[in-house]
Amino acid sequence: MTKKLMTKKLIVKKLILASTSLHRAKILRDNNIEFLVSPSNLEEKISPGLTPYEAAMELGRQKSMAVYASGNYKDDVVLGADTIVVSSTGEMLNKPRDQEQAVAYMQQRSGSVEEVITGFWICHPNGFLGGSEVSRITYADIPVEVLEQIIASNEWQGVCGGLKVEGSIAPYVKDIQGEYDNIRGLPIIRLAPIISKLLKNKHENKSKC
Repeated sequence: MTKKLMTKKLIVKKLILASTSLHRAKILRDNNIEFLVSPSNLEEKISPGLTPYEAAMELGRQKSMAVYASGNYKDDVVLGADTIVVSSTGEMLNKPRDQEQAVAYMQQRSGSVEEVITGFWICHPNGFLGGSEVSRITYADIPVEVLEQIIASNEWQGVCGGLKVEGSIAPYVKDIQGEYDNIRGLPIIRLAPIISKLLKNKHENKSKC
């Protein structure tokens, strides 16, 4: 009589990016991190009373949980992130809804210092974790014609605060404190070792995120 050998199924975890952000995808690729994209398609809503740090992390949490809760990636690591710009007056700036708001956002940045906060949330088979990272940008005075060029080119669309630090505004960035990639959408220096550890770790008990 022969006995059948019991074999354990090997689960290969994947990183799932709960975002359609081209910047976040590029940051992951530039750091040789393999991933799949599965956007949450949620309408972004910030609850009243949250600090910018809490708001950024909350939006990242909503995205990550929506994708993880779908059940399609229960054995994987799901990363959600959101970036918020805080002007020198303390106003939280997200993606401009139209040209008028984009102009208003840009005008208050000239010659000022702003904070860029990226909040992240990771759901995985054994639980979840979240956090936020801040970088600071100091701008020189920005000529009106440069702002007009950004508006005309639609460079502001889909960009937190309406300005790409690597775009037309780059010559007017005097100083950056903190991680550059955090400004572009992911604090990869902080996230890379966390992601690596979670993808390698084996799991036994699955907990709901």
